[in-house]
Amino acid sequence: MSIRLLGPAGGLFAFLLGFVVVFTFGTTVTDLIVAPLCDLLAMRGQSDCTLVFLTSKEAFLLNLRQALLAGMICAMPSIVAALARVLAPTLARMTPQAIPPFAIAGGVIALAGAVFAIFYEAPVAFAPALLSLTAMSSGVQADLGLVTNYANAVVVMAGSYVLTLQLPVLALMMIKSMRTRRMMDAETTT
Repeated sequence: MSIRLLGPAGGLFAFLLGFVVVFTFGTTVTDLIVAPLCDLLAMRGQSDCTLVFLTSKEAFLLNLRQALLAGMICAMPSIVAALARVLAPTLARMTPQAIPPFAIAGGVIALAGAVFAIFYEAPVAFAPALLSLTAMSSGVQADLGLVTNYANAVVVMAGSYVLTLQLPVLALMMIKSMRTRRMMDAETTT
């Protein structure tokens, strides 16, 4: 049953589910992503932290990026299971029950990476920009541009964390596959 859910149809369903949910509630997700920046702006003395898009295209593209990231995170267990069949065929063939833990771990690690990027790494990365903004001026226009750039950069940063943190999962899966193959070879030679 778990192998069927981790197959291509399950992955497509998970991707579409994550995509549709986040695209539908795009404004709420954007507010969640911008919340750490609003906290930094509040510490700086600016209480108004509203995200204003100059064109509707900007809002649509940001919602699209967020939805694609959410779909990728939701489909990550299926993606890891598919990669297991390609990168670790011995493991997938001889011990198929070993694939679901790797797939679930891949999804959990992807979600943890996105949360880390949004709530820790992005505010730390943008704090110097806020300090330089304070030194230059207290104009609202500069802050609006910063907030829009911040939201786009956070989505890209979270996506890169999601993909980068899958490398250890895939490496462990390949090591497990090599060990399984060595054990099989040792059993056949004895």
